[in-house]
This record gives sequence, structure tokens and C-alpha cells, in this order.
Amino acid sequence: MFKILGELVSVARLEGMLIETLSQQFAGLDVTLMDRPDERKGHDLVLVVAGGSANVAQALLEDFNQRVRPFERASQFVLVDQIPRSPLGKVEKLRLRSILEHSF
Repeated sequence: MFKILGELVSVARLEGMLIETLSQQFAGLDVTLMDRPDERKGHDLVLVVAGGSANVAQALLEDFNQRVRPFERASQFVLVDQIPRSPLGKVEKLRLRSILEHSF
């Protein structure tokens, strides 16, 4: 959990909503949400997409942002070749942060 504009945000809840969005319209994509520090808001959300085009990622971003509260909206998407995952399928956040540092 972290704060955006002073509001406590649950990443687990947002990832659940993202999975719901995927299952309805965007099956086959590998996606996750990442937070990053933001000087004005405290934190910012970024949608990370592997296995899709920019057009598909933009559509997913728009669909996701319509389902969440205004301060929970992801500001952008980033396309990556692969989202690093552990053998159990969990996102390896530290490795992903290292990959994303080159995208911002």
C-alpha cells in the first residue's frame, strides 16, 4: 500500500481490478501495475504490459482507468519484452523496477 494525493491505495485491490479487465477483453496479455515516486502526488501508477502493441496497451489503460477512482488512475503504460516473474509466477518487483528505470 502507498499514498497518492494523500489517499491510501491498495495495489492488491487494483491488480484484482486489472485482472478483471484482462479476463473480459484483453486475455493473453501479461500485465502488472507499478508505483513510482511522484514529487506532486507522492506516488504514481504505471501499467506495465508485455506481449501487446501500443494500441492494445492504450485501450487497456483507458479501460482500467474507467474502473478505478480518479486518484488511482495509471498515468501511462510501458511496453516491455517480458515481466520478470518468480518460479511461482509472482512479479519480481525489484527486477522490474530496474528494467523500468530505463523507460522513464
